[in-house]
Amino acid sequence: MPYSTQAQLFSLGLPQSAMGSAGNPSVVPSQAIDDALAATSSVMDSYFRGRWGMTAVPLLVWDLSVTLCNARMAAYEIMVVRGFSSDADVNKYLEKRNGMAMDWLDKVQRQQAHPLVTLATGQPGMQQPNLVSSSVVNVVSGATGPNRGW
Repeated sequence: MPYSTQAQLFSLGLPQSAMGSAGNPSVVPSQAIDDALAATSSVMDSYFRGRWGMTAVPLLVWDLSVTLCNARMAAYEIMVVRGFSSDADVNKYLEKRNGMAMDWLDKVQRQQAHPLVTLATGQPGMQQPNLVSSSVVNVVSGATGPNRGW
């Protein structure tokens, strides 16, 4: 299941008018839009697996930041397939938004961005890195001492 719907794509990623109109040879079919949403969701899952593990995806519940990322990426992919001039200012904006989405995914994977999600396992995604610390253990006696910071 994609992380955004066609309606969310049109409100967050790309105006519906950019898809063309009936009778226009450059009109984008509904199935092509669904395919782009699914494909970009799969790319997003690869980043989420890097953050939360192989069994974490697909996400069960996610916040709007995940939906926005999917809409931006799908909008760019649809326009690349449909065709556009990369010299036009509006189209440079599409490329920039796609780059922003990819940068955000990189931050999620590196634990610098923390979307609110429920993983496929039903558990909430950890919002902060796990840090485990223990004191120094004397191997002979089993006694512990204060952690010396190494």
